[in-house]
Amino acid sequence: NRHGGAAGRPAVNVETAILDDTDTSVPAGTVGEIAHRSPHLMPGYLDDPERTAEAFRGGWFHSGDLGYYDEFGLLHVVDRKKDMI
Repeated sequence: NRHGGAAGRPAVNVETAILDDTDTSVPAGTVGEIAHRSPHLMPGYLDDPERTAEAFRGGWFHSGDLGYYDEFGLLHVVDRKKDMI
């Protein structure tokens, strides 16, 4: 399987980008934070405006996951930006 380990492509109506620490898209093969935007995303975290402001920036939902796109446009998830606990 030449695409082993890939998470695949974004779902229909979901735009996914790999962003650096300045929220700028990075080229294929470069690891950055996985961010999504879609009309289907939640508007924020319930009763948690601080967490909402941290995760939703510049029109993107910042997942906290680190990954990259390969030369075939497939998404690879490699790590977490920070621990969830």
